[in-house]
Amino acid sequence: MGDRVGLARSLAEPVAQGIPRERILLDLSANTTREEAMLLGPLLRAHGIETFALVASSIHMRRALATVEAAGLHPAPAPSAVFTPWVEDADWRFVPQIAALRLNYEISYEYLAFALYRSRGWLAPAE
Repeated sequence: MGDRVGLARSLAEPVAQGIPRERILLDLSANTTREEAMLLGPLLRAHGIETFALVASSIHMRRALATVEAAGLHPAPAPSAVFTPWVEDADWRFVPQIAALRLNYEISYEYLAFALYRSRGWLAPAE
């Protein structure tokens, strides 16, 4: 959640789809997904919000949603798009690309973080 570029993309997508900027709440005080989930309930209550969309990358959505649900909230998941790199030139397909390495890092991070959150009991039980 500390990725400012990802945050800007997450904000830009709903605005581009017609959601007014003033209807989007951002809280940048959390450093982890769990901290954000714990702060979300009081933030929503302070604004009188009962129904909300949880925007996260599709890679991060599984853990974000389970963490927010474990905090007693029930959002509508709204995954943002993930850039999937593809090299058209057949001669370069097997050369590591920065974007592909970044995607691999994000997926690996999520698998490890999901395992950690599950081991600590920070996720809602799977249905």
